[in-house]
Amino acid sequence: RTARVLDNLSQSYQQWACIASATFNTMLGRHHTGHRTLIEMFFKSVRNDTVPPITGEEGKEVVRVLDKIAAQTSISLHRG
Repeated sequence: RTARVLDNLSQSYQQWACIASATFNTMLGRHHTGHRTLIEMFFKSVRNDTVPPITGEEGKEVVRVLDKIAAQTSISLHRG
């Protein structure tokens, strides 16, 4: 029981530390999401005619998994 309480406290601390870090970095204009980084890398690969960071097949798999999650949680990922 004590180990579970300590584990919960540790997880809570980690979440608050991430929130504080993201807030601080956003206020300083230094916060970038993973999506932004991947999009920037994709544009660089197009400009430089190099291999993109994510293949089309990997992208399709991500969409498939997200659709499956959304279907199970009643969340709509498609707009329109």
